[in-house]
Amino acid sequence: MSLIPLYHLARALWDDRAARLTILLYAFIPALTVFMPVFDDAFTLITSLTLYFTVNGIKNQNRSQLFLAGLIGGAGLFASFGLLPLLLISNLYLLFSSRAIKSFIYDSATLAIGGVTVWSLAWITFGLNPFIIYSNSMSEHAILTTTRSYWAWLIYNPYDILLFAGIPISILFLGSVIRCCRQLFVERSPSSADHLLIAFVITFSLILISGNLRGETARVLLYVQPLIILFAAYNLTLHSSRITFFSYLILALTLLQTILFQTTLSVYH
Repeated sequence: MSLIPLYHLARALWDDRAARLTILLYAFIPALTVFMPVFDDAFTLITSLTLYFTVNGIKNQNRSQLFLAGLIGGAGLFASFGLLPLLLISNLYLLFSSRAIKSFIYDSATLAIGGVTVWSLAWITFGLNPFIIYSNSMSEHAILTTTRSYWAWLIYNPYDILLFAGIPISILFLGSVIRCCRQLFVERSPSSADHLLIAFVITFSLILISGNLRGETARVLLYVQPLIILFAAYNLTLHSSRITFFSYLILALTLLQTILFQTTLSVYH
């Protein structure tokens, strides 16, 4: 479901080659097959669509697309409040990409109106009070977090999500993070893609530090897999002289890990 919007998102950030590699790598990651029977897989579609319309909205100066991004992200919150960080990623991307604070305020407000519209209609039509729903959800969630070690999950959260993204792909993704940090260190002007990566890293770091996520991380955070694949694929395109060899190697290693997971893990079979 996520392949088409993910392809166009990668194309909007880079080019056709990076877009093709993105969907090719995405099809082989262990998380897709291991968690396929659960609804959380649909969250990757919400992520891809929300970020595509956000990036394209900024690129084309089209606020109707930003409104649509907020609408999709807001609708996703009906399924899980775990998608709240996705809206933070989008807003941070808008902040980093905006040329002036005034344009950021307008863009962010457009995104927010899209998200609020969904909940407002649900409240008016069905009497679903978003504040009561959020309060009840968070109180139930708090019970889980207090019974699990903060420090253990501080380490296990990133380990879990990167493991299910695939070890070869995770190495490529971390390489993109290091490359971006180096560019910022030498004061080069970050690209639109760098803005998205920085927004993702900041958001994910805040999630870790907050300690609100302790348990079933690989499943709950399935929606961030498209972002990991995006930047892993782009890092792979930088090896232009031997891109075919490295592509086949990464795909083979990831497929091997996926097969091993399928045969040895009893997750949702």
